[in-house]
Amino acid sequence: MNHLLRLVFSLLLLLLCWRQTSASAQENPDSPPEPSCIGGDCHPSQRRHVGRELQSEDCRRCHEVSEGHERPAAAEKTTPQVDMGICAGCHPFAGAYWHPPAAANDCQACHVYHSEEKPALRPGNKETICTGCHLAFVESGTMQHITDKDGTKSTDCSYCHSAHVSSFPALLAAPLEGATYVSYGDQTYSFCFSCHNRNMLQFADTMHYTSFRDGKKNLHYIHSNKRRRGINCRVCHEIHQAKAPSLMAERTPYGEWQMPIHFKKTENGGSCAPGCHPLKTYERANYGTTTGERPAAGAAEAD
Repeated sequence: MNHLLRLVFSLLLLLLCWRQTSASAQENPDSPPEPSCIGGDCHPSQRRHVGRELQSEDCRRCHEVSEGHERPAAAEKTTPQVDMGICAGCHPFAGAYWHPPAAANDCQACHVYHSEEKPALRPGNKETICTGCHLAFVESGTMQHITDKDGTKSTDCSYCHSAHVSSFPALLAAPLEGATYVSYGDQTYSFCFSCHNRNMLQFADTMHYTSFRDGKKNLHYIHSNKRRRGINCRVCHEIHQAKAPSLMAERTPYGEWQMPIHFKKTENGGSCAPGCHPLKTYERANYGTTTGERPAAGAAEAD
C-alpha cells in the first residue's frame, strides 16, 4: 500500500511541475516563436493546406524539414512525402475498388496540395475534373445524366460515384443491378430511386409518374415490374449520356448482338422497333383526363 501511495504522489508531483513549466513558457515573452514557412522571404506565395487537422502552419506534417532549412543560403529544397501514405494519415480510405490515380498514390491527378479552398481540386469544377480523363462520357452524346438531388440540378459525378474508393464496381456509391433481366421487388433499383421516383414502377395505370405511357397505361411498369425477367432500365437507357432524349440508347447488347432500338420521339409520345418486338407506338394525349392510379394486384406483375 505504501508503495502505491508513493507512486501516486510521484505522478502528481510530475504533473504539477509540467504545468508550471508550460505556464512559464507561455508567460515568457523572450521565448522564440514557432517559425512560419508561409510568407516573408521564404515561401511568400505558398498557400496553406486546409484540412481538419491542419489549422496551423505546421508544414512538417507532410514535409521533411532538414536542419538549417531556415537559413536560405545553406538550405536545400525539402521534398514532400507525396504518396497515399502521407495523405491517408488525415484522409483514410478503404474498399475493394479503387480509382486508378488513388491506387497509384497519384493524388495530384485531381488535387492541388496547397489550397485554402475545399474541395482542393485542380482548376475547374468537379465535372471538368472527371471529364478531363473520362472524355468518352461527354464526346459521344448530347444528352447528359443530370442529377436532381435536394432540388439541385447538376452533372456532378459524385452523386453516383465515389472519387477515391468504393465497395462496389465502377466506384458506385451503392450496388446497381447489371443483369439484362431482373426480378422486381421493393429494393430493386434502390440506388436509382434515391433520385428517381419509384412510383414509375409501382402503378399499372398512371397519368403522373411517367411520360412513357400509352394513355394511362404505364409502359415502364409493363417492361420492368415482373417477378421474373423484368427488363433492366439499362437495356433501353444509357447511364451517362446519349444522343437521344431521355438517355435512350441507340443499341443494346443482347449476347454478342448489338440490338438496335430504333426509338423515335414525337410530340405526344414515341415509337420503337427493337429486335425484341415489332414496331410499337404510344401516345399520351387524347385518352381522357383520368387522374386516379390503379395499383397492381399483388406485389408485382407476373411474366
